[in-house]
Amino acid sequence: MIFIRALWAAFWVSSLALAQTNKTIQRLGAKTVEPDINKQTWDWKPDSRCRLLAHESIVVNSQGKDLLIFDGGLAKFRHNWNGENIEVLELNPRTVVIDLSKSFSSRDFIPISQPKKPLGVPVVNRFGLWKGSNQDWVVMQGGHFYDADDWRNSSYWVEKKDIPPYTIWKYDLKTLIWTEIALPDEMRRFKRAFGGAAVSVPRTDKSYYIGGLWTPRASNDSFERLAVPQSGMLVYDHKTGTLTNETFGEPGMAYWHGSANHLEIGEKAGFLIALMAETAPGGVPIEDKPGINDEHGSGLSFEYVMLYDLDGKKWINQSTTFYKGEAPITRTRFCGQTVYSDETKTWELWVHGGMLMEPLGEAAPDAWVLTMPSFIWTRVEVPDSMVRMRSHTCNAVGSQLLIIGGYPPSAQVEKDAPCDSELIKVLDMNQVTWSSHYTPGTVYKTPEIVRKNAEFHLNRVDPHSGWADDSLRDAFHYTRAPPPAPPPPPNLSSGKIAAIGVSSAVVLALVVFGSCVAFGLVKIPRFRWPLPRLSGTGGRPGSARSFPGSDQGVAK
Repeated sequence: MIFIRALWAAFWVSSLALAQTNKTIQRLGAKTVEPDINKQTWDWKPDSRCRLLAHESIVVNSQGKDLLIFDGGLAKFRHNWNGENIEVLELNPRTVVIDLSKSFSSRDFIPISQPKKPLGVPVVNRFGLWKGSNQDWVVMQGGHFYDADDWRNSSYWVEKKDIPPYTIWKYDLKTLIWTEIALPDEMRRFKRAFGGAAVSVPRTDKSYYIGGLWTPRASNDSFERLAVPQSGMLVYDHKTGTLTNETFGEPGMAYWHGSANHLEIGEKAGFLIALMAETAPGGVPIEDKPGINDEHGSGLSFEYVMLYDLDGKKWINQSTTFYKGEAPITRTRFCGQTVYSDETKTWELWVHGGMLMEPLGEAAPDAWVLTMPSFIWTRVEVPDSMVRMRSHTCNAVGSQLLIIGGYPPSAQVEKDAPCDSELIKVLDMNQVTWSSHYTPGTVYKTPEIVRKNAEFHLNRVDPHSGWADDSLRDAFHYTRAPPPAPPPPPNLSSGKIAAIGVSSAVVLALVVFGSCVAFGLVKIPRFRWPLPRLSGTGGRPGSARSFPGSDQGVAK
């Protein structure tokens, strides 16, 4: 009987524990949990963070060290509310800075700063972050003000009538303060675009934002239930503060939800490389259903990439090839980053995650690497749990691809998606393996599978389909001069070396002798010098006097 009672007790305790585990977690809007914005304490510390998507991130070198910055987007936070563990649905108001000069765990890292934006500073989705030659600050522009039932209950939600016109903001990494950059009236005619691709070229002090959509939540005068694809490419000059619009891609077409990077190739400024996800005629409104992701464009294949000659100011469509004919499935909302291997003298574009457009919302199941200058795609094996995500961002640091945020693919943002304990995931690109730690100071080397598939053994330096433009070929074939080596040590003759040795021995002997005197081991007989006779000075022996050339009595 006692044994049976013990079994029942164990069953009851385990059932209670299971019920607690399976208990429905409340997911509430931020103002429902705490109406006072000053008392909203949830943040990006390990015990509070849960999910992040549709944000933006960038790596800068400020005050002598690399920093990872992420900002904006949609968030979920863990929070204890009246003794109950809940999830807070919030528009992310925090600008988060992480020190990349130190190693950290992907689960336990703590930001070095994460202040909340004051009301009035835009809290937006899918915008652009830029950096110039002075990387003590970053620049924010574009995006839109998110609006959905589950996230509308935020202190940072803005009614449509209150959405500001086009603005550019600057964040000072020293003072942690956001400041609006004053724009002339002619620059305010630009439209705030959602989902464009941002890239910066710090050594020319220019940044770029390709395409995007002018959505119902981009400004107070935008259309209802319609989004307008934006053709062209914004160019921002950090020195002059001017903004211009240049052509991009096929004439009259617009592009969005892709990636853009800078290739330091050729003799001068280099090239931009863009891998965009969707396209449609620019300026022609398309339907934008509330609550549904805006995949209204035609999907773009990976059969070519677009490159922009920064000096010649022209776009080039370069054809690509696929290892054994295996082509990537068309996708959107992925992330892409370029890295350079000094060992093989090749550039690689890594593409991670995303979701399919047919059927809409299904996860893209793989990751791909484009090797240049051969322009050959290779699929790399990545565990499903680490690749099936969308609306994330990634930054290449050494041999590590840092993947920030992300959400399970779906046609809508589901508020009941489980929390992810690893807000930042670390992919070792050299070994194509996942790590739970970030390590500073690593060096990227093209992984073996990419070397094999991209025909490194054949010394291929040209695309199979040929070069689309001679300037692109010449830029990839140009060898940049390596940085100057430190000066070699002086070449000393044997006589000089002997003289240095003798001098060192004399100095050492004097040091030893002085030490013996100081400690009383050697006594020196006293000798008194006769005092000098002073005339015409009115002084006495031992009094201070000024002499020509002395610092005494001279004002400094």
